[in-house]
Amino acid sequence: MSIQLESVITKNENIFSGQIDDELVMVSIDSGSYYVLNSTALRIWELLESPLSISEICDKLIKEYEIDPQACRTEVVKFVKLLEEKQIITVE
Repeated sequence: MSIQLESVITKNENIFSGQIDDELVMVSIDSGSYYVLNSTALRIWELLESPLSISEICDKLIKEYEIDPQACRTEVVKFVKLLEEKQIITVE
């Protein structure tokens, strides 16, 4: 599936996560793999407590971090693609 700004992102329920300092540690029950995310990625994960579109995620990040909108969209799409490849999230 092609990821678009309107694509809705949902967390995989088989991923357990916990915060350590300013990083997020996640473990996949399915694969046994673990991942460590930085503070910006942690914020995206927090935003996904309920399904959101990439546009909605970017709108929130742009307000919070005062970053360039286009750069934010580009980086969030790249990050979402990585999470989807690792089956950490689903994209609809």
